[in-house]
Amino acid sequence: MIPTATESMTSYRPGDILLIDLPFTDDTASKQRPVLVLIDQGDDDIVLSRITTVYRPNMPYDYEIKDLNSARFSTKSYIRLTKVFTIEKTKVKATLGHLSEPDKIALNALIHKLYTL
Repeated sequence: MIPTATESMTSYRPGDILLIDLPFTDDTASKQRPVLVLIDQGDDDIVLSRITTVYRPNMPYDYEIKDLNSARFSTKSYIRLTKVFTIEKTKVKATLGHLSEPDKIALNALIHKLYTL
């Protein structure tokens, strides 16, 4: 039997910006970091992309968030589309903000470019 989401389970919308404990790649520790919700299918997991303040000119699939107020950021921040992962919703610490519609439209175009086979 496949488990289903409970009525009390929180749901997230694509474009929500969350705070999670993001484990280091070697699993020795974790640090609270902002992430972007890409997919929530209503089960126990969500698909996320990392958000960073570190600009890397050699990363063509980093998207600079234009509307920092909607995202609730005070510093230039970038969605790193090549760093996508799935976590359990129980790992979410807080909801920080949401991408504006213009940011979502531009990000969707970049996602389409990245994931076109």
